[in-house]
Amino acid sequence: MNQPVIKIVPLPDDRNFETNSSIISGLNQSGDYLPNGDYEITSSSSSNVKHEAYHAFNDNKKYWETNYKGNPSYSPLNSSYPEYIRSAYTGSYPSTYQGGGRKDNTFITQVGLENNVNDIKGEWIQIKIPYQMYLKSYIIEVPESSQSNKFPKEFIVVGSNNGQDWEALHSQTMADNFKGTKNQFQLTYPKKFSHFRLIVTTLQGSLDRVQLSNWSLFGNSVIVSDEKDNMESFVSLNRCLDCRENDASNTNDYSPYHEGFDNYTYTSELRIKHKFPYHKTRKNNSRKRVNKQADERRKNRYYKQYAKTIENQQINPLQRKAERYEDDVDKITKNYTNISNTLNDITNDEQSGILDDLKKQPSYTNSERMHTVDSVEEARLKDIEHMINTNNEIYVLGGIAAATLVVFGGMLLME
Repeated sequence: MNQPVIKIVPLPDDRNFETNSSIISGLNQSGDYLPNGDYEITSSSSSNVKHEAYHAFNDNKKYWETNYKGNPSYSPLNSSYPEYIRSAYTGSYPSTYQGGGRKDNTFITQVGLENNVNDIKGEWIQIKIPYQMYLKSYIIEVPESSQSNKFPKEFIVVGSNNGQDWEALHSQTMADNFKGTKNQFQLTYPKKFSHFRLIVTTLQGSLDRVQLSNWSLFGNSVIVSDEKDNMESFVSLNRCLDCRENDASNTNDYSPYHEGFDNYTYTSELRIKHKFPYHKTRKNNSRKRVNKQADERRKNRYYKQYAKTIENQQINPLQRKAERYEDDVDKITKNYTNISNTLNDITNDEQSGILDDLKKQPSYTNSERMHTVDSVEEARLKDIEHMINTNNEIYVLGGIAAATLVVFGGMLLME
């Protein structure tokens, strides 16, 4: 299945971005390729208005440049990050990203899903397109310079559909002897994205800033398998077993059926290992029949090897997994039965469990032993009443004691 490679950016028809936020209209659309709409281009930083990020997505000589220490054009009013107090890249070879000296100008992109998230540090440039595409390849181009090689040393391309959750699509480390200003990179990733970000983690030479004159993106609306890359997308057992001779193609072997899910295709590693010979028409009819028979024998022999490999590498492992799964299910069933029996011994519908017997005991159900708990207000009233009664008792006892003393004193005086 041949799918045309679509140039995502720069835009077709010599259309250029004039700002970081653009609404594009009037471009030809077909299928899932919907280039008309909102484009959002952002970057970790930029040195000045002449080197904004959108220049990297136009096919001209202008370029995007990141901020740097001592930048005379820096203005806190026009920047979302504080002034760089140190060079963002070390300036040694290789020039590794270290940030601008403060937390808010040290840029980190979290890449990965769920529990496998990594912090990738580096200046970045990003574009959001109004549709989703499978990224197939990209081109990086930097301005020419006689002083130093401005091409990034290490970088990573990530994709997202919300601008928050990023997945790593491709990473690259350039060779030490690479001196070019332009290079193209191929990749295969089985997921569509609408956000693409390039993160530069290391520069070559003594550079302290990123300069990028072009970042071209190319993609497909459906996944296309590439035999020469020995890649495969969405491996399944049925796709290996359901093979047919590819009469209409130029491949000289068997090609899997076109997949039903989202129009994906599939290329098997096993198909690469076990080639199926393809018979070419010869002028001599007798030799044609002999060669055809030999081709059929070779084809059958290779097909048996192919089927045997599928059995050993896919069917048998799946059977072992199924057996382990059945064992786990048996263990779960036994544990469930044991727990159910234990619960039945505690309480059941026949009221014969331990808890059921306990509930039948008079001491468990005797309501006379139960007493209500007073509310806070009632308890306070009872406490006040108790204090008044105690005070009255003290007054009475004091009066009795005083009267006793008076009588006893009078008796003494009479004597």
